[in-house]
Amino acid sequence: MAKTPKAQRTRLRLLETAAEILADEGPLAVTLDRVAEKAKISKGGLLYHFKTKRSLLESLVDEAGRRFTQMMVDAMSKDPEPHGRIARAYIQASFETLEQNNKITMGIIGIALIEPELMAPLRASYVQWQQMLEADGLSPAKATTLRFIIDGLWGAQTFDLAPAPPHVLEDIHRDCLAMTLPPEG
Repeated sequence: MAKTPKAQRTRLRLLETAAEILADEGPLAVTLDRVAEKAKISKGGLLYHFKTKRSLLESLVDEAGRRFTQMMVDAMSKDPEPHGRIARAYIQASFETLEQNNKITMGIIGIALIEPELMAPLRASYVQWQQMLEADGLSPAKATTLRFIIDGLWGAQTFDLAPAPPHVLEDIHRDCLAMTLPPEG
């Protein structure tokens, strides 16, 4: 049975609430009761969507991967240059995620701490993204270097580890995009 738009919105609100609790209060604060209370939904309403805390956390990881992949698809659809298109989409999606300060993305960090095995779908997404990057017209070394630059940047900015100021972020963004263009000549 397909879920109604209202049920889909409720499910997403529950995921966003769980992510907010994870990001703001830490992984131990996430309980079904706490999520229902903070989302202002009955516990029965929450249980309709997620029978267990584990299913809620699994869905949160899936949602993070789905959102990132959708950002990549959107970026690829607007890019007329095939060489490096996937790499540019990965870069764009990563920068969008940074700009949005996405609670769901932050929430998966908490999940990695308390239930690392639930990260398996996201690990699989990373393997898929890496394979896509390597088949994008870039050398495997360049594709991997770009991914590591972007992932490292994301970590530094997210965890406030000597983050780059905005003007430097713009330069990094531009330089990474330039690395994806076809060779001249």
